[in-house]
Amino acid sequence: MAAWKGEFSLGVSAFRESRLDDALEHFTNAISQGGSTSHIVLDSRAAVLEKLGRIADALKDSREAIKVAPQAVHGYIRSARLFKRANRLPSALAMAEHAKQLVSPLDGKRKAETESLLQEIHSLREAQRQRESRTRCHIGLLPVELLFNIFELAIHPNAWYMAVQVSRVCRHWRAVALQSPSLWRHVVFSHRKPKSKGRVWRERSKSALLDVVIRGEKMSDIEWGDLIYVELDKCGPGSWNSLDLRASPPMLSPAFKRLELHGLGIRALSLSSYEPMTLGLSSIWHAPVDPESTDEDSVSKPTSRLQSLKLTSIAVQWSGINAQSITSLEFRDVPSQSTPTTPDLISMLTSLPLLETFILDIRTRQPLRTADMGDLPVHTCSLLKTLHLSGSFDHILFKAILLPQLQSFVIRKNMLTEASWILNEILLPGNNTTLTELRLGSCRINLTTLVRFMPRLVNLRVLEVSGTNNKVGDLIHILAGKEPHDNSSTPIMPPKTGGGGTTKIPCPALEVVDFSRCETLTGSSLRDLVKVRMPLERALVTGTGAVIGTGTDAGVEENVFSPPTSTTDLRPGGHEAPVPIRSMTINDCPQVEQALIPWLRASVPTLRHAFTADKTQRKRPRQY
Repeated sequence: MAAWKGEFSLGVSAFRESRLDDALEHFTNAISQGGSTSHIVLDSRAAVLEKLGRIADALKDSREAIKVAPQAVHGYIRSARLFKRANRLPSALAMAEHAKQLVSPLDGKRKAETESLLQEIHSLREAQRQRESRTRCHIGLLPVELLFNIFELAIHPNAWYMAVQVSRVCRHWRAVALQSPSLWRHVVFSHRKPKSKGRVWRERSKSALLDVVIRGEKMSDIEWGDLIYVELDKCGPGSWNSLDLRASPPMLSPAFKRLELHGLGIRALSLSSYEPMTLGLSSIWHAPVDPESTDEDSVSKPTSRLQSLKLTSIAVQWSGINAQSITSLEFRDVPSQSTPTTPDLISMLTSLPLLETFILDIRTRQPLRTADMGDLPVHTCSLLKTLHLSGSFDHILFKAILLPQLQSFVIRKNMLTEASWILNEILLPGNNTTLTELRLGSCRINLTTLVRFMPRLVNLRVLEVSGTNNKVGDLIHILAGKEPHDNSSTPIMPPKTGGGGTTKIPCPALEVVDFSRCETLTGSSLRDLVKVRMPLERALVTGTGAVIGTGTDAGVEENVFSPPTSTTDLRPGGHEAPVPIRSMTINDCPQVEQALIPWLRASVPTLRHAFTADKTQRKRPRQY
């Protein structure tokens, strides 16, 4: 008998007695004494190493066993089991499938062992695939060009920070982001290392910035100067699309003068001062007639591409605003010493042929400075769609202009003129507009007069009447299809036409309402407004009726009427039923019953209902 066979027998005995270290020693001696030519000895030592957890060493022995006896199934089964423990599932599957081909059909034990091993490996591979599908970066498999297009959709002037976030996801995303200059063309500077940030953005954008915002409230003079006069001068300001400067007057004034040298290419300009100041604007959109001239208002042929201008706390010379390319003009927090006269506003509105948006917010509550009006001709602002006025304006302003395309009209803090007078001028025949938004906040409002305009506003989507002590419930009754001061729960039913009944609801497109700080507002009128505009299937109580009542209990069935068989079109768009109320704001309305709030929240998708914590801080509506 060969010498290695004795060592092999001792190793088998030690293995059966769980003396693994002794078994390993005997099997090693057997291999060194000539047993390396036997696949059984090699597989036995692999079994001991597997028990000891030495997977790599066991794999070496099982590999040698396969080389010695390629047709023996032992090495393949052992290798499959070891690869499975090492989480190398593709290799384990290959070994198990090869073992299945070699096992004898008469060897039931080996066949069952192989089938069980294959099933375990397939289960592990499926679990691994599911884990990878949840964690794998599928977007990283996209072509670089497509990934770049996705980044461009996510990064825009209002989300400029997304460029930084994208570059921090992984190395692949960072490489794509840093190689795409167009992703770095929008930037906001603050007091946090503005100079170094300007250098980084300039390098990554290849000196092709488009949209720049500079918040200088916490910047030092040195940081401001380094950013404005050094870094940004290298970024081609003549090609910028928009610029937003926010700073104190000592910092803003020299920066504005610097802008005059490069700013003729800017399309959107926003200047915000933290204190009232005065700026001359003529040089932004005009070239001086004489380079030696010191006359700030001397103008010649317009050379600016400026389309949007926003000024905050900045006084200007109103007669000098004459940019033919302007489409949006916004003045916020206008200093009291620079309020325009009514003729100034008329002249400005009528001299800008492309103007679509005009917003004027005057700091003082005093009426506009008066001037000799004389006989003013009537002008048409054919493109003006948005008009927001905050302050005391005379209705004479609206006698001199026609607004055929007006869609959004906002009046706030107007103590001079009755709001209904202004609406009367806007909605005159020939000056009738398709208003979609009407907001009246803290104004003189005669609701009795205002309700007469509601049936004419067939395209109105947004309505705000806030900050008033008047009986706003009368207005809501009209919007609910009822007569003012009518406490019945039955809507107005107009004559039937076309063989079916129709309920003419004013403002059928209305879906957003705001009645904040209306202290006389009650919950019953709000419930009427919501119910009458509900979809019929939601409002039905039985198969033949709809709830339109005004009772105090939200779930009580009240007066019921038969559903209409046809509905008259109340809007040019052909809508046959009023749009449901989708948003309602009733902040600081103490008369609204708390018991009704849950029903309103369930019926209106967006409901804002809050109270100022300290009643002394709540603005008390004026009684006009």
